[in-house]
Parts: sequence; structure tokens; C-alpha cells
Amino acid sequence: MGVQIAISIDGNEDFLIFKAGKDWKVFDFYQKSVISYLENIKDMDDFQQRGRELMKVQLSDVRYEKWRLSHLQELEYNFLIEKEIQNGFVSADPKLLKGTVKEIQSKLQKCRSTTEILFALKVLLDEGYFKISKSEGKSFLTFFSQALFGTHRKTVLYHAYTELLEKGYPNYFSE
Repeated sequence: MGVQIAISIDGNEDFLIFKAGKDWKVFDFYQKSVISYLENIKDMDDFQQRGRELMKVQLSDVRYEKWRLSHLQELEYNFLIEKEIQNGFVSADPKLLKGTVKEIQSKLQKCRSTTEILFALKVLLDEGYFKISKSEGKSFLTFFSQALFGTHRKTVLYHAYTELLEKGYPNYFSE
């Protein structure tokens, strides 16, 4: 009888198998040591520094290396998600009162610039296509940024919107 540990490296799932007894106890000690070492991370720079230090350590068992990499990737993912939540760049499906998301995307894809997209969204807001509060503005723009430009460019519309605000354009998301 043994112990299985699920891991994920670059999205590929796998299991590490350890025999009961000494094989498991040694790994369990290593696992707890790494978790303890990474416990009080202050920021992303601190995480990267500690991660590099851990990755420099040569391990004699490939299972340990796989677990270490999987654990670091999981922590990095969680850290980035937490940062996005704090910064407000988490998309949320807009509450539609008219039409469908596909119809709206189709209209927006015809726009030639981010400014045109923002004005088109303003027209749709004024025409009652969405139910949106001031606090949902960032997630609303993040949703359409991701839908139009992809996940890697999810802040495009929000940053374009803040630039317009600085130039004196009205706030779309005021209540």
C-alpha cells in the first residue's frame, strides 16, 4: 500500500506514488520543509527569489523535483490570481438585459480602436443592454477586453478608459 500525490505541471496532471514507510516519510519531511520555507512570502519578488533558490537544489529523486515544480507553479498561479483580484482585473459576465454576448461582441469587433469600442459600450449601456453598477465597471471592461483581445490583454479597455477619464470624458459607470 502506498500514498499518491496529485500534481500538475504546465496543466498536465499526474500522480506521484510513494511506498508506505520510509519512502513516504522522507518525502513528507521534504514536502513540509518546502511548504514551511515558502510560507511567509511577502511579494512576487520574494516568491521568485525563494523559488529560484529551491530550483537550484539538486534532488536525487525525480518525484521530489516534479512535486516541487508543481507546488511552485500552483503558488505562482494563486499569487497572480490574488494580485488580479486586488487590482480588480477579474472578469465577470455582464448582466444582459437585451441581446446576447455574441451579438454584442459582433458589434464591438467592427470597431477600429479601443476608443471606438468604449464609445460603442457606452451607447449599449445607454440603450439599456446591461445592468451594471459603478463597482462592476472594471470587471465589465475586463470581460470585453478578454473577449475581444484575449486573456493576455485583459487590461486594454480599462487602461484606455482611464486615459479617457483623464482627458475629461464622463464616467460611464457612475450610479
